Amino acid sequence: MIENSAELSILVVEDEILIAADLELLLRERGLCVLGPCRALEEALALLKRATPDFAMLDFDLAGESSLPLARELQRRDIPFAFLTGSPGNEEAALEFTSSAIVQKPFDPKDIFALVESLGSEMHPRQSLN
Repeated sequence: MIENSAELSILVVEDEILIAADLELLLRERGLCVLGPCRALEEALALLKRATPDFAMLDFDLAGESSLPLARELQRRDIPFAFLTGSPGNEEAALEFTSSAIVQKPFDPKDIFALVESLGSEMHPRQSLN
């Protein structure tokens, strides 16, 4: 378990309802605060105006819309993130974000836990920007 995990927040951006719900449940079971899940790019960008997550998990393709503008905004704010993808072709877009992990869908919960655990030592809770 991650130390101070209840204070850590993870933004979840996923347009598939069942995948988003599974991911939210997995993260909450680890004691993490979940922001979202957001199903669209504009929804996620609006949420970023109200809160600053410690980490984000982004689906590449949000109902035909790319999440790359959101990834660029997260990178600009120095917020770490990982991409979730069900299409191998999307991996090439991640070349712009060499420090970001890529998790293939369908994902194994162990992969999500390993990602969160590996980031746990690097993440420090941020203050919300209400």
